[in-house]
Amino acid sequence: MHFWTKQDNPHPRDPASRSSRHLADLGELVTWFSKSLIKVDFSKVLASATHVQPVADQNGLINPGKHPKKNQTVAAGGDTFGRPENNVKDGVDYNIPSKKAGIAMSSFSIIVPKLGPSAEFENTLASILRYRLPKHQVIVVHSDQQPDTYGLSGEVEFVESTGQPNLVRFFNLGVEAAQGAVMNFIRPGVEVTHQWFVGAIRALAQWPYCAVTARLADSRDRSKIVSTGISIDHRMCPRHCKDVTALGPSSWAAFYRRDVIKLIGAIDETLDEGFLDLDLALSITSLGLKSRTSTDGVLTIQSAGRLNIRSSEKTGFSAQRMIQRHIPTKNQPAHSILAAAGECIHSIWRPSRFVQMLGRPAARSKRATDIAFARQLALARHELLELRQKTEQKLDSSPKRAA
Repeated sequence: MHFWTKQDNPHPRDPASRSSRHLADLGELVTWFSKSLIKVDFSKVLASATHVQPVADQNGLINPGKHPKKNQTVAAGGDTFGRPENNVKDGVDYNIPSKKAGIAMSSFSIIVPKLGPSAEFENTLASILRYRLPKHQVIVVHSDQQPDTYGLSGEVEFVESTGQPNLVRFFNLGVEAAQGAVMNFIRPGVEVTHQWFVGAIRALAQWPYCAVTARLADSRDRSKIVSTGISIDHRMCPRHCKDVTALGPSSWAAFYRRDVIKLIGAIDETLDEGFLDLDLALSITSLGLKSRTSTDGVLTIQSAGRLNIRSSEKTGFSAQRMIQRHIPTKNQPAHSILAAAGECIHSIWRPSRFVQMLGRPAARSKRATDIAFARQLALARHELLELRQKTEQKLDSSPKRAA
């Protein structure tokens, strides 16, 4: 942390300049202290969370213990895990990686919300239809009366949403319609490339990883990475990071295991759309599971400026709800005070932060809902623990383990 000195200020007698610098130092101090507090709390969450490592779940989506041997004979009409192997495109057998990963490459659902400019949506959907595999499920969630203007009903499943377009609602509807073991949520403006899904499916077959984010580059300069996922700041707000230390995926190009998202449940639609990613990332962390950034390929986004989250009353409302949903009750008052104090100080040179602070008190009306959600996560973590114990007992009683 850097504090004011005479060398930093060419006019040390100027009281306005000196007081401005002191206010900035105070803001940095509040930011640093609140970040440290958040770090401590999340380390406690991670330490108390049960890092389950189940061998197989009831849907057979997790690799059952051992990978197939290199020379192992595959049963006719299916792979080692009993899944069909007839998914070949352009002369490439995409089932080969599925034998090693434990999740079939064909068990993949792509969800595209119809939001934003029509041209961006069309470009995104065209790139998906070009590079996806024949058995991949493509879902378009919309609120239009005539969504299929291009005659794609045979290739795309259209899911209608009522009311005004809402990204969180579109995500929930897409999850309900998805059938693949892995889901890819892609927002309009992102264009995919050849085999963009292969690395993510391989990664998601390795427990406890249940979320993968794709690296996003500016379409005007593919060497410029603009996002590798989202992280969290001292205000409990999401922000895009550009390294591999992301807390979770960005909804612009996110891969999730469907069974884990179903376990978490529907995301609250009253949250700001920028908090969809953060709520999922914190929920996954609370379950003791992990996220990672894919290093296999880079997707492009047409409007990198849209990644920025604007400050508003709804932003403050959603940020306060992140505290209520994911921070232990005894630590919530300290987090709330520090977040509001930081926004109040920063509002001196960024007035939008003051507007954001005004939205925080309204989150109290959702406290009961957030407490219920926290209890739901605790029950889900307990279910994962029971699953781990059952699978371990099954392995201990197996003839090979007994021998």
